[in-house]
Amino acid sequence: MKEDISKTLEVQKKINSLIRSLYKESGDVDPTKLKELGLDKEPVNWGNLECTYVETVMVAHVGEASPNAVKLKEWLESELSKEEYDISVITEW
Repeated sequence: MKEDISKTLEVQKKINSLIRSLYKESGDVDPTKLKELGLDKEPVNWGNLECTYVETVMVAHVGEASPNAVKLKEWLESELSKEEYDISVITEW
């Protein structure tokens, strides 16, 4: 049980780190990076985007992004899979 909690917190921290990588040091979103990743047209509230919780190691919830933010979900899942995380991302307002 403790290991499951630790793993979900690790996943949440990793997703929030990936999200932070989309911003400049000033805290403003980096439009160039978003465009490069194809995320510039995603329906996302970039001002409050964060992983709010992880249900299990397999499902992570990211708040302040439309369920239609498909490219954002795919990017996060792809980045996580590079580190051998097999996780589905759900975006929600």
